[in-house]
Amino acid sequence: MKKFHFQYDNILEFKKKKENAMVEKLNNCLCELQLASDILNQFIANKSNSYENMNQLMIHGTDVLKVKEYSSFILGLNNRINDQKSLIETCNIKIDKVRQELLQVSKEVKIFEKLKDNHKVEYKFYEKKEEEKFVDQLVTYGSYRGK
Repeated sequence: MKKFHFQYDNILEFKKKKENAMVEKLNNCLCELQLASDILNQFIANKSNSYENMNQLMIHGTDVLKVKEYSSFILGLNNRINDQKSLIETCNIKIDKVRQELLQVSKEVKIFEKLKDNHKVEYKFYEKKEEEKFVDQLVTYGSYRGK
């Protein structure tokens, strides 16, 4: 009996490696998104603290120069927050694209695995038929010799 060999094994292995690479790429994109979100949250918290500090200074009385410094600092934070939001949006678009690619590669892998399973079933059926044929020949030969 010959050992089962799937003729597209090398393609299936290539597709599985590609799928693993896509999973790793998706994980990297998700980590990048998480980092960008953390940075955005820090900027927002810093902005909130700056507003609070500016209000405290204004309550206790301060000069216009300090208020102007805080205002310009908060304006810079607003710009950074907007930049960070656009970076997060870019990350989300990239993640969606990678997910779609991963979905496609996963479908291809499943197709090849199903094809391999079908070929294996056919192979086992063929082997069983060959074995039955061989047994029939032995029985026929044995009964022929016995007479």
